[in-house]
This record gives sequence, structure tokens and C-alpha cells, in this order.
Amino acid sequence: NLILIIVCILALIPVWLILISSVTQEDSLVTYGYRFWPLKFSFESYKYLFAKGSIVIRAYRNTVLSTLIGTLFCTVSVALYAYPLSRTDFKGKGFFTFFSFFTMLFNGGIVSFYVICRQVLGIGNTLEALYLPLSFSAYWVIIMRTFYKTNVPESILESARIDGAGEWYTYLKIVIPLSKPGLATVALFAAVGLWNNFFNCMLLNDDSQWYNLQYTIYKMLNNIRFLKENAAQ
Repeated sequence: NLILIIVCILALIPVWLILISSVTQEDSLVTYGYRFWPLKFSFESYKYLFAKGSIVIRAYRNTVLSTLIGTLFCTVSVALYAYPLSRTDFKGKGFFTFFSFFTMLFNGGIVSFYVICRQVLGIGNTLEALYLPLSFSAYWVIIMRTFYKTNVPESILESARIDGAGEWYTYLKIVIPLSKPGLATVALFAAVGLWNNFFNCMLLNDDSQWYNLQYTIYKMLNNIRFLKENAAQ
């Protein structure tokens, strides 16, 4: 326990230094460097970042909205696609399983992805570019199909069918309650992937109005690095 406590403290020290430096007056930070407690408090950096019309506020808004909407889309699409594949009486499950699995092995590449998103779907410079390409995952389809098979007994579905329940009623009232852990897992990993997504924004969004948080941080760091490297000139 002592070793783990020491490791946790060492991991938190950089985070604490960054937090303290963010509330330290700029001239004090330049003169005395990083400290564990600020000599002069200042919240000017936060006032600048979160001022009216700030790009950081827009980035947070875009990231939160895309994460919420994309997580919902991904969870629903994966759940609905995987359920028929888990049924033994679904005749087309072999074809549709291969159809989704094939996309995990081969894809059209970045160029085709860019052309389809920009010219066919028309989602360039939109909020949809942040979540729509990630609203389905063949990998999670396979995971959910396995979860359905192992946690939803076929006997329960047969009993529901004998009692006169239709497919939608059986799925919503029986299958979904039994599948909450699997759906929660898909939603969690989808949310993490959407929140951390960087590539789609860089590729599809040129307008800063639709930047997400990760790409905004990347652009800010690049701008700061450029100014620092060229300050002498």
C-alpha cells in the first residue's frame, strides 16, 4: 500500500504543478518558475480562456454534443445490428456477420473516407463530422453478439414467442434489460473514443467553429511552438 501511495503521489505531482501554475500571476511564474503553491494568485488565464466568444467554449460545446449524440448512435446501431446475428433462427446471419467483419480487415483508405464524407455525405465543416463516422463499430457488433448469446437464453425468447410477444416487444422488454452491462460497456468505450477523437476533426473540419477540444488544444500548442521558435526573428 505504501508503494502504491508513493506512486500515486508521484503521478499527481505534475498535475498539481500545472494546476497551481494556471492560477499563478504570469510575472511571478516567469521570475520564480514552477512552485507547489503560488506566490501571487491570478485567474487571468481562465478569464482569457473562457471569455465571451472564446474558442475553448465552442470546443467544449462541440466535444460534449458530439460525444453524447455519437454515443447514443453507436450504442443503438451496434445493439440493433448485433441482436439478429445472435439469433439461431436468422437465416442471413452468416452474410451480415461477414459483411461487418470484412470492414475490420479491409477499408478503402483515407482518400476514399475523405471523399465520401466530404462529397457524398456532405458533413465537412459540420458537427456531424465529429461523431457520424464513429457511430458504428464492427468490433463492438461482434462483442455484443457474443454477449447476447451468453446472457440471453434462447429458452426465454421461445417462451416469449409462445406467449404471443412480437420481436420488438421481446427485444425491448426482455433482451434489453438482460443486456444492460454489455450496452453500458459499448457506450463507455464509444464515449471515450468520441471524446478523444482527433483525426476526424483534423481531416474534415477546416472552420474553427466546428473544432473539438482535442484539435483545439493541438492547434494552440502548435501556434505557441511556432511563436516560440520564431520569436528571435
